[in-house]
Amino acid sequence: MLDARDVLLLVVEKGMKRMREILHPALYEQMAREIGNSIGLELSQKTLEPLRHSRSVTQEDAFHFVKWLRSAVGWVGDITVNESTSTITVSIPRCPFGPLPTENPYLCQAEGSTIGSAAGECFGYAKVSILPGSGSPPTNCRFTIHLERTPGSLLVEGPVFPLEREKSHKPPGRNAERLLSPLSLRERQIVKLIGEGLSDKEIADVLHLSVRTVEGHLARIRSKTGLTSRGALIRFALQVNGK
Repeated sequence: MLDARDVLLLVVEKGMKRMREILHPALYEQMAREIGNSIGLELSQKTLEPLRHSRSVTQEDAFHFVKWLRSAVGWVGDITVNESTSTITVSIPRCPFGPLPTENPYLCQAEGSTIGSAAGECFGYAKVSILPGSGSPPTNCRFTIHLERTPGSLLVEGPVFPLEREKSHKPPGRNAERLLSPLSLRERQIVKLIGEGLSDKEIADVLHLSVRTVEGHLARIRSKTGLTSRGALIRFALQVNGK
């Protein structure tokens, strides 16, 4: 006989499977993020005191959030505060969704968004990178919570929290996908940073490259995409970033 948790997981599994059948993958991912965002907001607004500082995040601030994370969300894995890089690393030894993420990887986006939205409410900014674990179902997954807008966090895929609905991820149009497909990983990183509003020099600083090297990558990006003006390149980058 199924217990209550088994029934709940079965309902989630059937619902998420149906959503995958009828939604574009990017919209499916967005839905998972928004569900996690709603859960994180509800939890944090009821029980978490925000920290609105003009200064950098301190270790004391991070520990304040970690203490709440353990008590409100019930994480049983390891949580490490990395003060030097303004990040918190959360390790999850066993997935709360059981075997579901094996076929529904976007459930991890929901879980990451729960953490991210709470951190965004607390610190005013957060971005979560997800490193899935191995195995089926996966074990020892890791979430890294970026608490400040740094060069490292700019390159992380995913939305910024607090998550604004009108700025949430939208699937790039077919034309943008077509233009993106021939670009190398480095060229895609540069396109992403252009969409974040960075200049050539700032991009060079983030990627630890010379300005001349960045200009060379931009020339190749223009050649591959046919976007010869900076304005057209910026519009393309904003599409890619879902803005």
